Order: sequence, then C-alpha cells, then structure tokens
Amino acid sequence: MLLSNDLRILLVEDNLVVVDSVLRLLSKLGYNKVESVTDYNAAVQILSQKKIHLLLIDIFLSGTETGIELGGYNRKIGIFHSFLLRLIQIGLLLQKLRK
Repeated sequence: MLLSNDLRILLVEDNLVVVDSVLRLLSKLGYNKVESVTDYNAAVQILSQKKIHLLLIDIFLSGTETGIELGGYNRKIGIFHSFLLRLIQIGLLLQKLRK
C-alpha cells in the first residue's frame, strides 16, 4: 500500500482557482507529489514520461478532448486509477485512499 508521501498524483483541471484549491487540499492531507496540467495533451505527455498512481480529471477541459477521453486513454496504457471528479468529491476520495 502506498503512503500519502509516496503516491504520485496528476491533476488535470483547466480552472486555475480549482487547481489552487485542490493542490492546497492535497498538501494539507499529506500528498506532496502532485503535478497539475490544464489539458489533454499536457496530461498525455506527463503520463508517457512518469509513473502516476492516481489521476484526478476534470470532465470538461479546454481544447477538443475531454476528461472522459483522457480516462479512455489511461485504460489503453494500463492506468486504471483515474477518476472523473468534481471538486467536492476529491476530499472524500482522498480520505478513503488514506484508510
């Protein structure tokens, strides 16, 4: 089981206010290996270069691809821990992962 300081998280969200809030929440919960990007292409680039344990995806992203399509991409490359989330759901998810 991964501890919070070992879990690598990628947040894909194009609203910078939401990004700031989520990053602060994750930091308070002890998750310090967190990166954020704002679109599908940037997420694909990181996913092809780094091992990500958990992917938090906004459904509606800037650009032509959506979070749903990014979730499909993740399944193709073997990442099964991806979540299409709204901000309020993130706190509940992280609490469950810590148990």
